[in-house]
Amino acid sequence: MTNTIKKGLNNAPFDFSDMKDPDAFVNNGYQLQAMSTNGNNLISSYIAKYKGKRIYGYYDYQKGEYIEEIIC
Repeated sequence: MTNTIKKGLNNAPFDFSDMKDPDAFVNNGYQLQAMSTNGNNLISSYIAKYKGKRIYGYYDYQKGEYIEEIIC
C-alpha cells in the first residue's frame, strides 16, 4: 500500500502503517488461536497466547497501533 494514512468519518485519519501479517505475530512468539484479517492479509483483531497469557488484541486505526487486553 503506498498511502497508509487515509481519512475516515469526520476527516479522522486512519493509519494502516503498523499492521502486521500472521507470520509477524508468530515470529514474535504469539500462538494465534483466532484472528480476523483485512483484504491484504493483515491482522485487524486476534486472540492468542503470549508469554503464558491469553490475550485479545485489535488494531486501533486512529492510534496506528495494536491494543492488547489480557482475557485469562
